[in-house]
Amino acid sequence: MFQSAALLMSEEVPDDMPLKGVPVLTRIEDARFKQMVRPGSVLRAEVTLEDRLGPACYMRARVTCEGRVVARQKFVVALASPEEPA
Repeated sequence: MFQSAALLMSEEVPDDMPLKGVPVLTRIEDARFKQMVRPGSVLRAEVTLEDRLGPACYMRARVTCEGRVVARQKFVVALASPEEPA
C-alpha cells in the first residue's frame, strides 16, 4: 500500500512543482486486516489521495485478493528532505 502511495504522489504532483524529498510514512490510522494472504497470492492495492496539506498526503488504501477485501487503512505520507551522509 505504501509503495503504491509513493507512486501516486509522484503522479499527482503538478509539472511545475517537482518532488523534492523522499516519501516517508508518517501515520497509520484505522488499519483493518480482514483475511490472511499466503505466499503466491496476487494482491491489488487501490490507493486514493484524500487530501494534501503542504508536504503531507492523506491517503486511503484498500487491498483485495481474488476480489475479496483483505486489508484497508488510512495513512499519511509526507515528503522528507534526504539527509546528507555522515
